[in-house]
Amino acid sequence: YLNGQPLISNERISSKFNFGYISLVIVDLQESDNGVYMVKAINGANEATSTSSIHVNTRKSITIEPKKHPSPSEVEETTTSKIRKHTREENVYSPTATAVDIRQIRPYFKKHFQNLIETSSGDMIRFEALIEPNDDPYLEVYILKDEQIIQPSSKIQILYNRGLISICINDLTKQDCGLYKCLVKNSLGQAETIGELRVKEP
Repeated sequence: YLNGQPLISNERISSKFNFGYISLVIVDLQESDNGVYMVKAINGANEATSTSSIHVNTRKSITIEPKKHPSPSEVEETTTSKIRKHTREENVYSPTATAVDIRQIRPYFKKHFQNLIETSSGDMIRFEALIEPNDDPYLEVYILKDEQIIQPSSKIQILYNRGLISICINDLTKQDCGLYKCLVKNSLGQAETIGELRVKEP
């Protein structure tokens, strides 16, 4: 929400929800983006909200000072992403001149899902994998069953923390049989790991 009104995604504004983490991205800030932003989470038992304010300062003119070009020895031949830090003062965010280098690498799995898990109905199983890099803020993680994205529920718990991905499935039935995949991607590429689940009924 923006100033109490639903916020509609467009080419400048987008939101992302991934395993309990929600982010709002606004590019090319304008004065019309000023206001109080709120996210609301609701389930059958309760609701929770979180708010933050944005104040955009416009400039009438910009002065660009001459800048010395770096020598070849000063140029790193690595891909870096520049992220502007933000300072927080009473929930008001404003850009500062500080930048942080984040070196992206192509994602890969240090540990894969178990290839095959065979168990009985009513049991609980867990697929686990380790992802690198584990500190890439742009890494996208997807969990799929038979090529369909699945979401956490009371039956399926999904945990992603510092590179560890864990899928826990409770009270198994034949309907849970299938191929479970973890797909990770960033701007440099993607990787996947797949495990099969077979459930035997008594």
